[in-house]
Amino acid sequence: MGNKSRVFSLTILISIIVIIVGATALKVYTNHIETARTIVEKKIEENACDCFRSKICEGDVVQLGFLIQNGYLERPIHPITKEDLPDELLIVMEEDSCKVDIG
Repeated sequence: MGNKSRVFSLTILISIIVIIVGATALKVYTNHIETARTIVEKKIEENACDCFRSKICEGDVVQLGFLIQNGYLERPIHPITKEDLPDELLIVMEEDSCKVDIG
């Protein structure tokens, strides 16, 4: 009877540890992905705002390809898929700040 109790307690303890470690690893991974996306998006947004301020970019929307062609940006790579971001990606100017979502 005492041996079964120890095995049950050990199983519960190991299960709790696995759940905690798994949840922590998932949170760290999710934060890493979000941080990597944010860094690439901020770089694109800052360069797009420079283009709008210098009056090279007209209107409220600019495509990523236009920024690359005009020397505002080197070809950015998606931090998760490691593929080039498409030239058709739109950067929107909203109330003196630029917004982009690389997905």
